[in-house]
Amino acid sequence: MDGNNERALVADPRQAVTAYPEDANLRSLIAEVSDASPRFRDLWDSGAAGRHVTSRKVMHHRLAGELTLDCDVLTVPGSDLKITLYTAAADSPDAERLEFLRVSAVHTITP
Repeated sequence: MDGNNERALVADPRQAVTAYPEDANLRSLIAEVSDASPRFRDLWDSGAAGRHVTSRKVMHHRLAGELTLDCDVLTVPGSDLKITLYTAAADSPDAERLEFLRVSAVHTITP
């Protein structure tokens, strides 16, 4: 993961702490993650800031296996709203796995 993506990982909690400085649960979460991840703690303590743009992520799903997906984060300025979109390249094995998950979910939800 490059430095810009790492700084983006710290951006959301930093923004949340700025917006909700009295939130004890949020402060506790930051402390817990800092204790568990020296890299997060270093980024947090350095004041690193970044923002989410586009990235590629590799995930493991218990039914579909490994998925390599493009990740885009859409934000609404002046609000806490963020929408994260995960997409796969058309006609790729990852797109087929996503379609498998979509169909599986429909069959699971409908009686």
